[in-house]
Amino acid sequence: MSELENRVKTILEQNGIFFYDDMEEILDLDSLTYVSILVELENEFQIDIPEQYLTKGINTFRGFCDMINKIAQIVWKLFLLHI
Repeated sequence: MSELENRVKTILEQNGIFFYDDMEEILDLDSLTYVSILVELENEFQIDIPEQYLTKGINTFRGFCDMINKIAQIVWKLFLLHI
């Protein structure tokens, strides 16, 4: 598991969400838990999650990791444009 995946897994587990080997397993998230996870991901990775993800309803471990990777790529491209 990558460092990013370990950090996301820790946040999920802190919110009472556990999964085993299946990264595509549908996670049982109520709306409060979902928002809590997004806020903790923002704090952990020092990012702002765009509104499109707030209502998207990501519901797998892989989905959360992919979201962080996509945001990181966008931030990196913007950074390179300003150098």
